[in-house]
Amino acid sequence: MNIEFNWIAILTATIAGTVVAGVWYSKLFGKSWRELTGVTEADSKKAGKTPILILVVSNFITTLGMGFILNQLQPESDLSKFIFSILISSIIWLSFSATTLMTNNTYELKPKKLTWINIAYQFTLFIVIALTLTFFFFFFL
Repeated sequence: MNIEFNWIAILTATIAGTVVAGVWYSKLFGKSWRELTGVTEADSKKAGKTPILILVVSNFITTLGMGFILNQLQPESDLSKFIFSILISSIIWLSFSATTLMTNNTYELKPKKLTWINIAYQFTLFIVIALTLTFFFFFFL
């Protein structure tokens, strides 16, 4: 097994994932998310840069894992790489992210709407990371 990383792909996918989070939790679902969590803009300002740092590090780790899995499992056919990446990232999301988030939020009695906002974000994040990495695999490897 050969473990190689295209660091430009990893960094680009990490940035893409961070942009997804920014758009998701501000423009698309920011108001609903704040209402459902009770986190105010003042709370966010008080937290400082720590949440953003944790987001970037988490996205970087997710991207490394996704990159490793996709790199090891990619099919030889170029056209099927993008479809394969969507399939694999969906399986990873469903197997690890969606089920864990659903279980935790159910036991913590969090609102269902919040759970779905977060689960849909995770799905979008995984797809964007996978497609970004696959773009680099397809054109630069």
